[in-house]
Amino acid sequence: MTVTRLAAVAPRTRRPNHDMRPTAADDGARERIVHTAIELFALHGLHGMSLQMLADQVGLHKSSLFHHFSGKDVLASACLERVMNALLPVVLPLSDDDGKDLEVIVRGCEAMADHFSQQPTAALFLTRCLLGGQDRIPGAGNAEIQVFPFFAALSGWLDRARRSGTIRPIRVRHGLVNLMGLVLFYPSIVGGFGKGLLGFDPTSARAAEARREELGALVRAALAPKKPVRDHVRDHVRDHVRHKETR
Repeated sequence: MTVTRLAAVAPRTRRPNHDMRPTAADDGARERIVHTAIELFALHGLHGMSLQMLADQVGLHKSSLFHHFSGKDVLASACLERVMNALLPVVLPLSDDDGKDLEVIVRGCEAMADHFSQQPTAALFLTRCLLGGQDRIPGAGNAEIQVFPFFAALSGWLDRARRSGTIRPIRVRHGLVNLMGLVLFYPSIVGGFGKGLLGFDPTSARAAEARREELGALVRAALAPKKPVRDHVRDHVRDHVRHKETR
């Protein structure tokens, strides 16, 4: 399958010295455009955000955007690549792990959730992309999962863990989607609830700790191999005793 490569379109007019190499100013403008576009795509969606809206926000003429991107679809793909690449350091430990310890993926999901809690706009943007429909980045929905190193690392760990019996025999792609749903849902919607509706400050350190605890429990419950009922009872009693001892 052919994967569209992201590339800046050549300027429409040549510089007087015919030097077409990007300048520091070009790089700076491109950074501002991508950063602002992620925010606008997250708030308005792919079709709700216009290039004129972006140009006004960045402080450039609309025609100047075409110096860096040939169109909105190419810009959206660059935004998706930026968000995905920022996740790579978070999942790198999964790439080299043998998949024999369930806590590795628990810590990985917690790290991803922490990452998106610090960048809720990126979480909402990625959620829109993954939901599909009008907001799906053209081509991204039909690309192989290995196109994105982030997804390759995550699915690779799940496959190794499944083969080693660390997790139950899941369908890896479905497991990947479910994990992303768990990780992205909280930071994507928490701003819409607000402190008044929730009854607590969702951005507080206490809320973050509670979120990590709940997320870890959900990931373990979703992936752990099935155990006999007596083992579940034993684990429940053990956890209850530990909880009482730490209070």
